[in-house]
Amino acid sequence: MNSENIPFRAAIQAIFLVSTIALATAQPKPQQPDPEKTLTAEQRQWLSKATRSEQEGWVCLKIAGIPRELGFQHGYLLAPEIKASMKVIRTKWFHDTGMEWEWLVKQGDRILRPKVDAKIFQEIEGIVEGMGAAGVNTTLSEMIAFNGFIDLDYWWSVAKDSIGSHAPNSPREGCSSFIVTGSMTPDGGIVLGHNTMTSYVTADPNIALDIVPESGHRMVMQGSPGWVHSGTDFFPRMPAWWDRRRRSAGSPASTKTEYPNSCECAAPSRMPHR
Repeated sequence: MNSENIPFRAAIQAIFLVSTIALATAQPKPQQPDPEKTLTAEQRQWLSKATRSEQEGWVCLKIAGIPRELGFQHGYLLAPEIKASMKVIRTKWFHDTGMEWEWLVKQGDRILRPKVDAKIFQEIEGIVEGMGAAGVNTTLSEMIAFNGFIDLDYWWSVAKDSIGSHAPNSPREGCSSFIVTGSMTPDGGIVLGHNTMTSYVTADPNIALDIVPESGHRMVMQGSPGWVHSGTDFFPRMPAWWDRRRRSAGSPASTKTEYPNSCECAAPSRMPHR
C-alpha cells in the first residue's frame, strides 16, 4: 500500500461523506398529510397543544402533555428533520465502521432498551407514532438506537476488537467545561461554561425545545431532531441542572432530572450559533 495515497483517499472519503450528508439535508421538505383527513380526533387534539416556528435558523418547538403526547407532537412536527438527521447518522455509522445500521439497531435493543425509563419509553413510542402519522416510517428499536447513538458509539470503540472489526479508531476528542463560584465570581454565584465536541456532519442541534409536561415543571433545552435528551450545551443563563436528560447508566434516555419552579432562559434568537 502506498502511504502517499492515504491522505488523498481520506480526502475523497470525506468529500463523499459530506456530499451524502448535503444531499440528505438539502432535499425539499415534503408536505405533511392533511391532519383533518389522516389523523384521529385524539391526535388532532394532541397537536392543538403544540406549536412550531422557525427563527434565524432555529426550529422552535413547543410541546405539552403526557409523555405519549409530547412524543407524538415532536415526531409529527419535526418528521422531515428527523428523517434527514437519521439518514446522516446511518451514513456516518457505515462510513466510520463498515457495519450495517441494522446491526447497531439490534445492539441498541439489547443494551439500551432495558434501561430506558418508562415515561421516556412512552415518549419515544410517541415520536415513532407521530412520524408515522406524518408519512415517515421508522421503528421503536431504531428510534432507541438513534437516541442512544452517542453511547453506542462509545461502546463500539471498546467492543469492535472483540468482534474482529478492522475499523480504524476514532480520533481522541472531548468536550470542555469549567465551573467557578465563591470568591472567583463577582456575586459569589455559580458560573459554568461548556463546549460540546461534535463533528460537522452531525451538527444539527438547531432545535429549541420548550417542554410543558402534564406533571412536573416546564423546561427549555437545545437539542437535535428526534432526541428526547439534549445531547448538547444549555441555553445562555440556564443553570447546569436544567439539562433535561443527560446520559446516565449507559443510556441517554434512562434518567430524568428534577427541575426548578421557575426559569429564565434566553430566546432562540439570542443563542450563539454553532
